[in-house]
Amino acid sequence: MVDLQTSIDKNIKEPSTISEKHREMMGRGQGVKVCIYGDRGSDSSNGEIRVQFWNKKERILRALKFAGICWGGAVVSVFFPVLHFVLVPGFLIAGPIVGIFMLKQESVVLGGEGVCPSCHAFLPIVRSSYKFPISELCTHCHCGIKIELADKMALS
Repeated sequence: MVDLQTSIDKNIKEPSTISEKHREMMGRGQGVKVCIYGDRGSDSSNGEIRVQFWNKKERILRALKFAGICWGGAVVSVFFPVLHFVLVPGFLIAGPIVGIFMLKQESVVLGGEGVCPSCHAFLPIVRSSYKFPISELCTHCHCGIKIELADKMALS
């Protein structure tokens, strides 16, 4: 298995194109170790994803916030002639739907990083739902990547 720190130590460094936003994201949420597998039958490597978990109170506040934004959109839409016939009911209906969706969302993968098992290049992992396996594409060699929880693999 190729380890992220080992690869960086062997002069495989992050490209300068990794944004400041990605670096900031890696400081948020809770770190979770993952195993990264390539579709070309190559070795596996290790990585880390950052996950944001919300408790019941936080989920309720998020749901109310997003529903409120939709209802605010309905109020603003009143002032647009002709469009308000579609926008106002649309925003009023979308409010509870978006709120329920936000209430049910307990966690999200903010992003992460690892090493591509095929080409050993730095692999940024983008935001996605917290459901495994996560499918990704190496930005360097365009190899398909499958990401699994490291703990889940240890249990198997």
